[in-house]
Amino acid sequence: MPSQIIEPATFDPRYKTLYRLGGIASIVIAFSIALAIAAFFIWPYKGSNTSIEAIFTLLQTDRLGGLISLDISMLLIAPINILMFLAIYAALRRVDESIALIALVLALIAVVLVIVCRPLVELTVLSDHYAAATDPTEKLRYLAAGEILRTSLDGTAWMMQTVFFLLAGLINCLLMLRTTFFSKAAAWLGRAAAESAAHASGASRCNSAKAGS
Repeated sequence: MPSQIIEPATFDPRYKTLYRLGGIASIVIAFSIALAIAAFFIWPYKGSNTSIEAIFTLLQTDRLGGLISLDISMLLIAPINILMFLAIYAALRRVDESIALIALVLALIAVVLVIVCRPLVELTVLSDHYAAATDPTEKLRYLAAGEILRTSLDGTAWMMQTVFFLLAGLINCLLMLRTTFFSKAAAWLGRAAAESAAHASGASRCNSAKAGS
């Protein structure tokens, strides 16, 4: 990728509303992530180190806490990323439209993968059915179905969304370094944030697994 600096260029006025929405989205995301981190200490992640029966029980006794411990915050935050990445694409398309488009597509795929790997509605419904069931065989069927969903919480879709978000963030940050309307500090901070988010995501899952073993 060429390293020349793009001369000052005003943001495309056609995307003025999108820029504004993207800015609002980034603030909402930052605030939501801070809340999610705080909530993690109260309701630690329970996807990979907790039995499906324990998850069903938690969803019955503490519905909100159970959903938070299953990463509902990610499910809520991920779609908001669409606005932010669309705004970033609109701003960086003048630098290198093809590369900016690749970053946008990676980010959009990552959002879809987050939704796929967080089947919280399905788990909640199965939990309700499990609690209402009286036949042991029927309960076993709900546990088996829930176990399949539980494995998806930290499966292939989860790993790929982490990689795609990381790549999209790094590409955008490299493009920002070639502009004059994004500061170098913002670009390097975004790159560091993307890398640290990926490391933190993997570390938190490893620590959760160790805690449950």
